[in-house]
Amino acid sequence: MVYNAIDYRKKLSSLKSLRKGWDGYDAPEINQESIDRSIALLDMVNSTGLSILNIEPSEEGGVNLFFEKDENSTMECSVGDNRMSYFIKSYGKTPIFSDFMEYSEQNLVSWKKTSKSICRR
Repeated sequence: MVYNAIDYRKKLSSLKSLRKGWDGYDAPEINQESIDRSIALLDMVNSTGLSILNIEPSEEGGVNLFFEKDENSTMECSVGDNRMSYFIKSYGKTPIFSDFMEYSEQNLVSWKKTSKSICRR
């Protein structure tokens, strides 16, 4: 499924219903701040040319997002309450990994610029 703006807002909103232990172990509830930040990030993705393929809760109380430009260009992003991580893979380019960045305007601009780069060939 490729998510549009209405779909991803619904999917993210549905994650609020997950209660502590939703994974069968001891995963916390998905925090509202992670959901809000994921929505902001996904709103930015609309201008990059990436398709939103999947949205999943993370065992840490955040959200995992999966994107692709095509089968050779993909990105994964994890959004927490105040941190984010991402991995970008594009054919013929060195993979890019950034772990536990502060969720800030500056880092979002950097992430958007980097994610746009996989859309160019």
